[in-house]
Amino acid sequence: MKEVYHHTELEDPNGLWHQLRQGDRKGLEGLYKHFSKDLFRYGLSLKPDQNIVQDCIQEVFIDLWKYHKNLQKADNVKVYLFKSLSYKMFREIKKEKKWKRKEVTENFEPHLHLQLRRFLNRLCLMK
Repeated sequence: MKEVYHHTELEDPNGLWHQLRQGDRKGLEGLYKHFSKDLFRYGLSLKPDQNIVQDCIQEVFIDLWKYHKNLQKADNVKVYLFKSLSYKMFREIKKEKKWKRKEVTENFEPHLHLQLRRFLNRLCLMK
């Protein structure tokens, strides 16, 4: 049975989700208008960095449009969007931590190599 939505229902998240799933860009735009402020506040609670939060929200909506043909009917659109954002945020935070570790390692590497060379030289001298 095909779902039928009337104009008044298209303003609620489920109607907008249905529009998005059907390939109607107005559904995506409506969901963004409806949830973007709440998503932004939630994102800031996870990581107080406005740029990262904005980027992650954009990525969530880009993915929604990119994969709209594969989206299933959502029981709760708000929960779906918030979970999607938290997943994106945690991946971004994890990437950021990985890069910071790599920077620390790279910054100390020349010093460690020098220590290692000195240690090896001492070993050679002891023989």
